[in-house]
Amino acid sequence: MEPITELSRPWAALSSDMVREISIRLRDAADFVRLHAVCIPWRESAPCPAAIRPTRFLPWPLALCEDLLVHVPLNFGRRLSSWPYHHGCGILLPRASSSSGDNNWVARADGTAAWFLTVHPEPTMTDLVTGAIRVLPRFRENDDGRINRRMEKCSGIVYSDGTIFVYSDSGDFRTANFTAAILRPGDAAWTIAEKSVYFGERCHHSSAAYHDGKILVCMNLQFWFVLMPDFEGNGAAGGGRLEMKSGTSTSARDAVKHEGSYIFESGNELIWATVISKRKPTFGYTGYDLASTPSVTLHALVEANISGRMRLVPRDGQSFRDRVLFLGSPASFTTKATTQFGGCAYFVFNSCVYKYNLINGVAQLMEHVPAGWGSDMSHVWIQPRPAIDPIDKIREKLKAPTKE
Repeated sequence: MEPITELSRPWAALSSDMVREISIRLRDAADFVRLHAVCIPWRESAPCPAAIRPTRFLPWPLALCEDLLVHVPLNFGRRLSSWPYHHGCGILLPRASSSSGDNNWVARADGTAAWFLTVHPEPTMTDLVTGAIRVLPRFRENDDGRINRRMEKCSGIVYSDGTIFVYSDSGDFRTANFTAAILRPGDAAWTIAEKSVYFGERCHHSSAAYHDGKILVCMNLQFWFVLMPDFEGNGAAGGGRLEMKSGTSTSARDAVKHEGSYIFESGNELIWATVISKRKPTFGYTGYDLASTPSVTLHALVEANISGRMRLVPRDGQSFRDRVLFLGSPASFTTKATTQFGGCAYFVFNSCVYKYNLINGVAQLMEHVPAGWGSDMSHVWIQPRPAIDPIDKIREKLKAPTKE
């Protein structure tokens, strides 16, 4: 074998400008870190963390796996290469010991941060990455303690203006009791909104979001309603029912199975994305065999010009050709698309990560998630922001005396 020389390693002579040009084209945070770890000159060419846009890198799916937070090292540029799941999971940090329930997530609407929400003894949010704790006002007390009990199992979203929106649902076989709490910047107390809805058929709460002073709540495949919280203390509610293009007959509803609903802001609209799977008739005990591949439908919440009432209207995949959807719970978001990734949605379905092409309607299995991942509807996508210390700072740390 010939010895390695400087002449056989032309990459060692790359200028800092060239390394930076390569660096800014990387969408995977792990590739970005590996590039700047090659050698000292390449490390010194790394941009400072403040110069890295929050949406520069492709998001990571995070979930609870037993008592640890893990992420699936998803490779966006390839097809599934093995089955079942054999790839390692990046363990981030232990779950906060004070968190209750694996669905007490609070996520920033743009995917740049996430927290665990604890209700007792007082509401607090614990940052998943830094561990910083933020104490929140107590929920409104009432005679029977109903609000606090419902919020013990809740989810939440933090919006760009700092508004915190948390919600919970409970109920029986046919009735859903929805409770939401909103804390805007400058508010000393939560604004509470509640609604009980009887559907007359089996239902469960799916997703909710706060937008333009309204709360949109979507349940199952067709049901939705809007809450109009009155921040002066006099709540009022409105609602409606989504009429699917295929109709609302029993046979049409039975032809598909609702797998998950996700509500998010995109292009100044509030979007409802629904993941469904088709049913195929069989001669088995249940009479149906669920297809292994899902599909995604999209609707936008708009206000009627004449009546002023809210309604949901279909959106086709072409209207999202310049965006990529990352569907998680409690928060989903979109990012600006590149030529390779435009017009698609990523989500977890049946313990797998899927990519769904919104243009041609094709679902692609990307990766199997590890055992113990948890519910498909209890995970978040987070946009990583890798911080690379300059070499001088690392040398200072190495010279610093260690504690015995």
